[in-house]
Amino acid sequence: MTGRPHVVRGLALGLVTVLVLGCEDSIIKMIGPANSETVTTIDGVFRYQSGDLDNVTDQRQFTWMNTSPRATVKHRSFVHHGSVLILVHDQAGTLVDSTFAEWELDAPTDTGVPGVWTVDFRYFGARGRVDTILEPLATP
Repeated sequence: MTGRPHVVRGLALGLVTVLVLGCEDSIIKMIGPANSETVTTIDGVFRYQSGDLDNVTDQRQFTWMNTSPRATVKHRSFVHHGSVLILVHDQAGTLVDSTFAEWELDAPTDTGVPGVWTVDFRYFGARGRVDTILEPLATP
């Protein structure tokens, strides 16, 4: 019976280790330096990228000058767990696009008011990477 306290202690330590490792997945993280977040606007084209997402729950908002009443949203993201919702508002504040980050999806926004548009990224337990491009859509 003298060896029994060691067995119980060992089992308790093993149980605590399993619980801690199980909870590691539930740690909510914010966007940080490890995510290599970049925003670029070149020749009127807006691009947002973030990578190495590991259970990220956060929100990012940017403005972009769109000279056209519509834009093409190009999704090159790969979010394999959780989700990232992308909301695009025109100069008047009207929602012109609302899409989850996808892979290889190109879609036009609704028609809006040209000017300073707002692009909002909302992360919900996301894992993977986000790569989204918005470019003015020429009107016929």
